[in-house]
Amino acid sequence: MLPVFHRSPRALPLIAGVLLAAAATLASGQSLPRYTMRELIKPTGGDMCGFWGDMNANGDVVQACRFTGGTRTETVLTCLGPYATFCYNAKVKKTWTRFLPVWWPAGGSARTLSLPIAATVERVYLSDVGEVIATGLPIDTLGYTTQSNQVAWRVPAGSTMGVDLPPPGGQPASTFALTRASHSGHQWWSDKSDQRHLLANAQGQSLDIATPPTTGTVTSEEWPALGEGGQLAYSRRLYTDATRTTLINENWLWTGQRWQAYTLPGNAFPDMNRRASINASGHLLITDWNSGLNLLAPERSSTPQAIQLDGALNPGLHLLDAADRAYGDAVVTGIKNVSAHALVWANGQWADINTLVNSRPSSWHITFIRAVNARGQVLAQVNDNSRTGSAAERMVVLTPVP
Repeated sequence: MLPVFHRSPRALPLIAGVLLAAAATLASGQSLPRYTMRELIKPTGGDMCGFWGDMNANGDVVQACRFTGGTRTETVLTCLGPYATFCYNAKVKKTWTRFLPVWWPAGGSARTLSLPIAATVERVYLSDVGEVIATGLPIDTLGYTTQSNQVAWRVPAGSTMGVDLPPPGGQPASTFALTRASHSGHQWWSDKSDQRHLLANAQGQSLDIATPPTTGTVTSEEWPALGEGGQLAYSRRLYTDATRTTLINENWLWTGQRWQAYTLPGNAFPDMNRRASINASGHLLITDWNSGLNLLAPERSSTPQAIQLDGALNPGLHLLDAADRAYGDAVVTGIKNVSAHALVWANGQWADINTLVNSRPSSWHITFIRAVNARGQVLAQVNDNSRTGSAAERMVVLTPVP
């Protein structure tokens, strides 16, 4: 069994008005780097590139960007009169969009990648050898999705044309869907019933992994993270009695060879909205529903560190680099018109990453962390306060200063 996590006291009572000031007064000796910043110029016709992205150890970046696909006629219910008493179906022409993978080689310009079929991309991954993996849904000529089961594609390194990526082991593509892919080339596939799970390595060899045994009735399952060495984080909720009155949470870590159980404080259930990360050392950073972060490094200490944002902040996506620095974002709750803050954690303290960037334009505010790589580079989303709408979104790569 892995050790039980313990919640630490609230370390930073941050509020919106003092977030930057608290970050600027870090104690001496903190291993927090300074960063240079390079903007990723969006491809012609592309926008909204910040929702999903990845970055490998070379500093190459892939993101899903939105492009205009065409126009279509849609039926819209229109009502007239002071009490909307007269309603009719109106035909309206609308522009439809789709998402495509866009690749930025380190230091280079954007290249939009092509897929073998018409589709819209939902998630993109990038391996350290430059291979891009994308998942999404096929679409027809009017932009409507044609099936509910996700499809996966692979774009070989150095190419701009994708090919179909079937599940390993000859499994039917209509049954298995790609859930995660890592920088090391590992892939995690799950079937629709969540009963079978395939873990494949970069050579295409796969292992059919069963979920940990249970005597209860499982109500929900989550697979939040895939490690560079093939480690997996898995959690589930289940009833332990026939009357379904006792509900418990179980958290498991696949070490690459076997399942090990671990417990979050207060029997909490992890928040699985990609809010977990496993680094190259096999250390697990996971967010629970009590807004706490938990860092598990069992080979280093029998008492794992617990990291917690102040109760006034909601943690968002969190990632862990090779040096066990945690990156994430937070939004102050209960206060209007306060944007998200991108944060970095090291040696027990959080800092607003905006305060660590050299030569940052005053109107640029780094809001979200999208990816980190083995070199400590950070892929981040910026809100440009001098612009509005989608033009205000910028994407940057932050590189630690030696």
